[in-house]
Amino acid sequence: MASKNGSGWGFMSGLVVGSLLGAALALIFAPQPGAATRTELKRRGVALKSDPGSVTATVKLRANELVDRGKLAVREAKEAARRTREEYERDLDRAQREGGLPTHAGGL
Repeated sequence: MASKNGSGWGFMSGLVVGSLLGAALALIFAPQPGAATRTELKRRGVALKSDPGSVTATVKLRANELVDRGKLAVREAKEAARRTREEYERDLDRAQREGGLPTHAGGL
């Protein structure tokens, strides 16, 4: 897991900056008159300046959601691996008891 000063936060801030730049470029190259584009850029810039904390809060919220989803996926994968191992061990024991396999199966 990346620390707060690690590459995870650098990635998220880069993602936000890249998204903002992409949105600005999309507005610049959109098929509309120059005056309308400049007005839209100004409007969005003012909105961002007036509430930059909302962008940060949104990024943190999404990052936390992704971390939680990742933790859940890891727990589910561990549980699935545990069940698979138990099934394998039961099948191996059964095969050994029925004489289908030698009693030493390669150190398993």
